[in-house]
Amino acid sequence: MEFQIYWKQRGSTRWVTKGDASTNFFHANATIRHRKNLISCLENPAGIMHSSHHDKAQILWEAYKERLGRTEYNAMLLNLDVLLPSHSDLLSLEDPFTTEEIDQVVASLPSDKSPSTDGIYTDFIKRCWLIIKHDFYKLCQDFYSANICL
Repeated sequence: MEFQIYWKQRGSTRWVTKGDASTNFFHANATIRHRKNLISCLENPAGIMHSSHHDKAQILWEAYKERLGRTEYNAMLLNLDVLLPSHSDLLSLEDPFTTEEIDQVVASLPSDKSPSTDGIYTDFIKRCWLIIKHDFYKLCQDFYSANICL
């Protein structure tokens, strides 16, 4: 057991020092990884072995289709008129954002949430609102008028 640990640590150390360089060590590891991940052949339901890429892809496709099943669409069983009632007065959706609406949204942001994908905490926005609100207003106005740089 100690023997395996020793060689694993030694391999890790060697990978750190020589792993990404185009060395024999790198190419040997890439070859080993390729052989380990390669599906050389697949057997179809009739018991025949196939090694060409197209045949293997077809066998996998058929196997997944069989496992996932098939559905047949008969008719929609949902009454969309009940679920999605029509609204006649939707013109207000085209109005530009007001500063009061933006202030209300920022005030309603939760303060104890983790940062979003851009890394900004909502608490930061709320605390700095007096400083950054005019930039937000401008951003919303640019969005409405389609002047945002892409």
